[in-house]
Amino acid sequence: VLLTTSIFSLEGFESLLIIFRCVPFIPTAVSTESIVSSIISGGDNFGSSVTMNSEYMLIGSYNANGISSSEVGKVYVWKKSYVSFSEYQILAPNIQGSDMNFGSSVAIKDNFVIVGAPNHTHSSKEKAGSVYYYKYNGGTARWGILNNGRYKEDELIQHSSPLAFDRFGCSVSVDTYMIIGASGKGGTGPGKASIYKYQSNNWVYVKDIVGSTAANNDEFGHKVQTRGNQAFVSAPNHNTNRGIIYIFNRTNGG
Repeated sequence: VLLTTSIFSLEGFESLLIIFRCVPFIPTAVSTESIVSSIISGGDNFGSSVTMNSEYMLIGSYNANGISSSEVGKVYVWKKSYVSFSEYQILAPNIQGSDMNFGSSVAIKDNFVIVGAPNHTHSSKEKAGSVYYYKYNGGTARWGILNNGRYKEDELIQHSSPLAFDRFGCSVSVDTYMIIGASGKGGTGPGKASIYKYQSNNWVYVKDIVGSTAANNDEFGHKVQTRGNQAFVSAPNHNTNRGIIYIFNRTNGG
């Protein structure tokens, strides 16, 4: 935006002074499409999580009813065609239980789809949490293993030492490594995050990480993100709910 112009003289030379003010360009966002599944019901919480890559979008619906249990959760896969999306596949856990919150967190990377069910009770531990891994099958053009007309997960991932209220799977991220948050919400610990590496067609546990200053009830692992050899983990309740983000760098030792 032009503010002013003036001419000044210095030792016989005239110069034109032009003053501009930089005004940032703010693009206007316009909603062009809404996405709603044709089979959702009241209380499903469709859209509780969402992520996408260049071709697919994953939408969590963590309170959707299952085959025989209530509020199991589902994940809807939508496929992009030019500028629009269409429903492509529905993911659900093979073994279902009430209030699992499957779809609370979702991640996609290349042929990998990762889904968290942080309220899944197993190993006699309430809300210990589980994570479900689906691999894209080029033969069926779907994620997962075909099983009696439905597609089940390729791998069920659970912590080897689960605790009640771990909420393992409350957040997930996948890149070179996979990181799984276990915020411990409802428990007494600080929370943690677990690192896994994909090798020999399976996700192999590497280690747990926790913030150097994390304290009980920090909910460390509430949100996680990984890129290359770095991991980012949030602890929103840290220091009287002020919150903090921890950054971890992979070392040669793993």
